Amino acid sequence: MTAPLRVYTMPGSPYARRVELVLAEKNIPYEAVVLSRSDGDLRTKAHLKRNPRGRVPVLSDGDVTLYESQAIVEYLEERYSTPALVPEDAAGRAAVRIEEFECLLYFLPAMGTVAQLVFLTAPEDQDRDAIASAIDTLASELDRVEHRAAARDAEYLLGAELSRADLTWLTAIEISERGGLALDAVRFPWLAAWRSRLSTRPSYQATYPAHWR
Repeated sequence: MTAPLRVYTMPGSPYARRVELVLAEKNIPYEAVVLSRSDGDLRTKAHLKRNPRGRVPVLSDGDVTLYESQAIVEYLEERYSTPALVPEDAAGRAAVRIEEFECLLYFLPAMGTVAQLVFLTAPEDQDRDAIASAIDTLASELDRVEHRAAARDAEYLLGAELSRADLTWLTAIEISERGGLALDAVRFPWLAAWRSRLSTRPSYQATYPAHWR
């Protein structure tokens, strides 16, 4: 019997959850190996051999070991093509990657600032003005997503079919909510309805962090 894929993950990581959502949507069995930053799991020799940057996710598939979530989701799409999470046509695939990069290159780095101020700073040392400013930056980026998606007027970010773009943005938006960004249905009506739809999918419940429940 072929050994299941193994994913080295960390609760709440949008990058790791993104990979797990892809696996769940594709019905690919996998073993989740949960690591802890506070316990030093990311700096062990074993993990640094898997990913020299000491981060998650890492995917192990037999003799193949990969890190960086974008490389992993691309690998999974090529290796396990059904059900597809990117369109068949070149333009459609490019549109998915644009949305992914909008999230990975602009939104999540801004979320990193919030994470530093909120998650990695003791409550008594937190700068409320700095946090508010960082959250405003996140909300401005989310305005762009709302505008693009509402203009398409479809069920999912890029049309009638779920794509990898939806899974990427979902994980990023949900971690941002933990940092204080509100997915206000008045300001973000399309996104609020979209997230509600996604929350009914089995993959959502299967990957939702236990410590958030």
